[in-house]
Amino acid sequence: MSTRYKHRDRIPTEVLANRLDELADAVVARMKGDPSPMDREFTCRIPAELDRDPDLVLSQAADRLREYLAKSMKMAGEIERQKAS
Repeated sequence: MSTRYKHRDRIPTEVLANRLDELADAVVARMKGDPSPMDREFTCRIPAELDRDPDLVLSQAADRLREYLAKSMKMAGEIERQKAS
């Protein structure tokens, strides 16, 4: 059990990425006929584990993707403005 992270924004992206890989592996195992990884990996715990519970991990990963995209687009716009001047 991991209650290491108390705030969503403190979870390293690498930890989220690794957990996403684990969740993907569980989905593939289910598709191949083994339901046990899905039963084990797609559970929510009390107290919530921000770096393990699938709903929280997926939500945080989506938020980070949006954040990184916005930052990337902002930087691209700044680069274009610098090129134009």
